[in-house]
Amino acid sequence: MDVRLVAGPRYLVHRVRQRGSGRPITSDNLSTVSDLARLIDATDSADDRIDYPEIVEEFLDMGFTQLGRVLLEPTQGTHEDTAAESEPELRAKYLAHCDVPTPILRAPDGSAFVDVSWFWDAPSVRIRTELADGAAVETNRRWENPPSLPKQLAKYWKRFDIGREMTKRSVPRAGRSIEIVATHDSAAHWRQHQEHVERYASRRGTTVAPVTDLERTSHLAQRLFRHDAAVERRTVGFWRPLLLAYGIVGIVIVALLATAGERSEAIMGALVFAVLTPVVVYTVISKVRILPEAWRPPFA
Repeated sequence: MDVRLVAGPRYLVHRVRQRGSGRPITSDNLSTVSDLARLIDATDSADDRIDYPEIVEEFLDMGFTQLGRVLLEPTQGTHEDTAAESEPELRAKYLAHCDVPTPILRAPDGSAFVDVSWFWDAPSVRIRTELADGAAVETNRRWENPPSLPKQLAKYWKRFDIGREMTKRSVPRAGRSIEIVATHDSAAHWRQHQEHVERYASRRGTTVAPVTDLERTSHLAQRLFRHDAAVERRTVGFWRPLLLAYGIVGIVIVALLATAGERSEAIMGALVFAVLTPVVVYTVISKVRILPEAWRPPFA
């Protein structure tokens, strides 16, 4: 169930699931995560596949219990559409895993839940806790591989920093704290999450809201997904005006030169503008891809 919004809503690339005979998870039988996907309860699905069962078993051995299994169903297009712009090999990998049900495990004390899923040839393991004041605490296992990207976006991610990417939606001052752990030890991961929850809850002067059922975990997952989307929209909202301003300034300069009768200078200016445009686009998008924490929208 690892959803990753990459470079805007068009590229909802990672862990949006389609098939499954389950039922949507809410009291009114429909759970819209955002305008892109909805959660489906796949607990009773005949599909018994599971990604990384050995990790799930490690948590079960620590006393976690399985609440059920979920899928994410796209509301716009299909999985094939999602993966259409990826390389054939990557597209095949994505389609082989995108509809595998994700198990949701409840902590022994009810303070957290875990989901385990596939993320580009490696496991995605996330432990999440909701606090009584509505804040969220996440302690996620560090990705072993960066996400796949459509070819036209890959060049902007050459300096990809997995740690920064995984925490780019963290807003501790505004209700969402994300920490990353570089461990394959599920017991160590769980201990670090407990410490994370204790620190963050203490700082906010609140307590844990216990996990009671699959619907409760679904509700928090929906809120987190909406915040993910809000961060992406805010990011695009920062770099788009910069590119627009650059285009307007370039066009105005060329127009002024042409109006002044400086035809050769106008042509030269247009050529320089054309040559510089790819460099400017690359610089803006690559530098403004991750917002400073103070500029990120709050978690609501």
